[in-house]
Amino acid sequence: DEKTFNILSNLNLNITILDNLKFKSHFGVQYNKIENDYFRPSYLAGYNSKAPSKAVGKYFGYTTLNWITENTLTYSLELNDHYIEFLAGISAQREDYDRANMVASDFPNDNITTLNAGIVNSGYTDKSTWTLFSYFARVNYSYKNKYLLAASIRRDGSSRFGKNNKYGTFPSVSIGWRIIEEEWMKKLDILSDLKLRASVGGTGNFQISNYSSYSLLNPANYLYSNVVVNGLAPSTAPNPNISWEKTTQWNVGLDVGLFNNRLTFAVDYYKSTTDGLLNVPVPAASGFTTSLQNIGKVNNKGVELSIKADIGNDDFMWSPSLNFSKNKSKVIRLGPGQTQILQDNSLTKVGGEVGSYYVYNVIGIYKSEEDLNKYPHLSTSKVGSYIYEDISGPDGKPDGKITDADRKVMGNYMPDFTMGFYNSFSFKNFDLSFMIQWVQGVDIFNKSNAFLLNEEGWGTGAKKLYNNWFSENNLTAKYARPLVSPTDKLYESSNYMLEDGSYLRFNNITLGYRLPKKILNKMNVGDLR
Repeated sequence: DEKTFNILSNLNLNITILDNLKFKSHFGVQYNKIENDYFRPSYLAGYNSKAPSKAVGKYFGYTTLNWITENTLTYSLELNDHYIEFLAGISAQREDYDRANMVASDFPNDNITTLNAGIVNSGYTDKSTWTLFSYFARVNYSYKNKYLLAASIRRDGSSRFGKNNKYGTFPSVSIGWRIIEEEWMKKLDILSDLKLRASVGGTGNFQISNYSSYSLLNPANYLYSNVVVNGLAPSTAPNPNISWEKTTQWNVGLDVGLFNNRLTFAVDYYKSTTDGLLNVPVPAASGFTTSLQNIGKVNNKGVELSIKADIGNDDFMWSPSLNFSKNKSKVIRLGPGQTQILQDNSLTKVGGEVGSYYVYNVIGIYKSEEDLNKYPHLSTSKVGSYIYEDISGPDGKPDGKITDADRKVMGNYMPDFTMGFYNSFSFKNFDLSFMIQWVQGVDIFNKSNAFLLNEEGWGTGAKKLYNNWFSENNLTAKYARPLVSPTDKLYESSNYMLEDGSYLRFNNITLGYRLPKKILNKMNVGDLR
């Protein structure tokens, strides 16, 4: 049983001090509360056990309160062909998070399901807070609406960083040239807009765990006079110098409008460099194995394209718009002496992409004793077990053994490209609109397949497993023979966990009809659709 309660509220205040001096204040708050009560009665089976079983009750709940306030002062001035606008502001944001979790068992019966009826044998509560405070300023300038300049700077401070580097400064500048406003372009009637633009700037990322700069304490019990005593011990390495993850990006773009902007194009090419935050290995003699540091560099580059059109007349109009984006990332540098970071089945390697899937490759099933002798296998492999590709050994060549060295990159969560196609049709008083989304080349590591393809048969498996598991009557099966006590768990870190996440999806299909004005006038209604 899950209960959810959400509040989202915003308040805005606008004051015109002078004709060209304006003040704006914004305050927003979001409150979320989720409570989840779970009770599994004794007449249901437990993990790998038959019914009746011991009843189990669980409670999980958390609340989040996030508020933000922003205040800006804007001054604008127009002198002949010059226009200039200044903006300055400050903002503050805070989030408080509370969480609780409890598990109870040994209920006397199934009638009372609250945790107090059982014995609470585990649980925890925790609280955390983060804050953000920012100063920022921006200036916009244009001359004859032909030459454009914008520059901004902001200084952000986050509670998540070390006391020595809580603040980061992020400037940016952009220029634009509206070529269409040049006199020598006036003769080209087909062109209604032509603009060349470029920008360079920096941004910061503070999305790390709260209190990452401190040495956090975890429970660590110890013996004192042959008695177990509750204690605490450091669990993370302190680093008062960690600071913002910074990204510097430059971009060039071109905007084109044709036929009085009935057809428009925009193309952008960008390249960015991110100086990252990584957990790097440290000597175990320090009491820790990793430390969060400002180390690592990743490059991204890509292209974005958009096309928009308005085709039709007063009775019929078709307004399609298409956007396309493609990005390629490359890891340039990791920590000192590091060429790769391997975490579970995720590999980040210098020269490769971030977070590639590093897995074993299942190439078949042992159908006979001959196959067991023919292919490398685990010491526990049997007829009906998976065959894994022997890729590498200690010397970098296949060695006839299946080890951790036999994993390889077989996918990535980054798509090859994304595309969106929006269509809007109108015919007299009728209108129709819809969006098509296309994401191509994205791979998903679906951990739930570890349960859906489980050989033990204790849970609800995937339909494809039951229709295609190995037996003497099904030698061409894709999945291993079911076993009550499986001897092979490598498939949980194999390509059998990977799925193609590419999709083509229709969104927001809307059909409307607007009542004619003659009818609306009789009803004294301005508009009804």
